[in-house]
Amino acid sequence: MRRLRADYDNPWQEVLERYFCECLALFLPQAHAEIDWRQVPVFLDKELRQVTPDAELGLRRVDIRLQLPHVTSVERIGIRKGLEQGIQQGMEQGHRQGLLDGIMLGLELRWGADGLRLLPEIGPIADVHMLRAIHEGLKRVSTPEELRQIYQRTN
Repeated sequence: MRRLRADYDNPWQEVLERYFCECLALFLPQAHAEIDWRQVPVFLDKELRQVTPDAELGLRRVDIRLQLPHVTSVERIGIRKGLEQGIQQGMEQGHRQGLLDGIMLGLELRWGADGLRLLPEIGPIADVHMLRAIHEGLKRVSTPEELRQIYQRTN
C-alpha cells in the first residue's frame, strides 16, 4: 500500500511567489531596496526543477529561483538626482507661471486691453528674475510703455 505524503511546501512556494515583494520588504528591507521594482520579477521554477529534480522525496521544495533586476548605486544616484532636478524644474515652472498670471491680472486691472497687448512680448520671457521685476514694476509705473522699458532695457 502506498502512503500519501502531505504537501506542505508547495503552498508556501505559492505564497512567496504571490507576495514576494511584500515578504522581501518585511524580512529583508535592504535587499528589497536594491531591486528595480518597475520590472516584474521572473520566477524560474522550471529551470530550478531541471537543476534539482525531485528525487525520492517527492514534491518537497520551497526553493524559488528568480530573475530580479538590480538597481546599481550609479543608477540610484542618477534616479535621485533626476528626481531632484525634476522637482526643481517643476517649482521654477510653477513660479514662472504664477508670475505670468499675476502680471496678466495686473496689466488688465491697470490698463485693460491696452495693458494686455504687452502679453505677447512678456509671455516668452523665461527669466524668473525678469518676470519678478516686471511684476514689481506694475506697482510703480504709470503706463504700459514704462513697463515695456523694464524688460527691453536689459535685452
